[in-house]
Amino acid sequence: MTSSTLRSAFERLARYARIVIGTANVSVEEYSDGLSLNFDFASDDFAPAFRIDATLAVVLAMIQCNAGHGFHPQSVSFMHSTPENSTDFDTLFQCPVTFNADTNSLSISLEDADKPRACSNTQLVQIHDQLLIEYVAKLDKDNIVERVKLAIINQLGSGYISDSVVAESLLMSERTLQRRLQENKTTFKLLVNEIRQGLADKYLQDSSLSLTEIAFMLGFSEMSSFSRAFKRWSGQSPSGYRVAH
Repeated sequence: MTSSTLRSAFERLARYARIVIGTANVSVEEYSDGLSLNFDFASDDFAPAFRIDATLAVVLAMIQCNAGHGFHPQSVSFMHSTPENSTDFDTLFQCPVTFNADTNSLSISLEDADKPRACSNTQLVQIHDQLLIEYVAKLDKDNIVERVKLAIINQLGSGYISDSVVAESLLMSERTLQRRLQENKTTFKLLVNEIRQGLADKYLQDSSLSLTEIAFMLGFSEMSSFSRAFKRWSGQSPSGYRVAH
């Protein structure tokens, strides 16, 4: 299976989310006519209803970024009871939604799962995966710095990277995240810059990526912001660095 399908995206999400979110098991299950992404939290304390709702809503948004906003799942299920605003779930997912279910899951058809997606950049995925693998190889689940780095890599391209977003993905409060990083003599901002600098170096070596694309993938809202940051890191502009290397 190539990197340009929703099936491979589900598999990558399950592989890396399981490492970042130690209290949750994320798995992919195939059945007769579909593929489901399942979220199983080890403790109910880490899975209030609003967190599960937000998780599946974010997964839907990620799929629609790839497959188009007209895409909707085959079905969605929640383990929690039916909320008062259940019609909002119907409006968002536009598919059968089940509450009091055995699993928290989002399912798509096998046709949608294996349909090639032209917008996927296979080479970029390989670069991104390699960096993730390097971090995973040295990851100690009790090492908060490495766990934060991995969470940053997973979420950087969304354009919504922040300490609050990463803290939520690690199932801790923003204040706890800041305190634990301070105990390790670092900050969230320093780690984001470190990750961005490492990725920028790899991306600039790929001539198929434009500087604007690289800026977007690094989470910068504007090319000028990326250029200023890169010059601080290397003393060169991104274009000058690319020519020199």
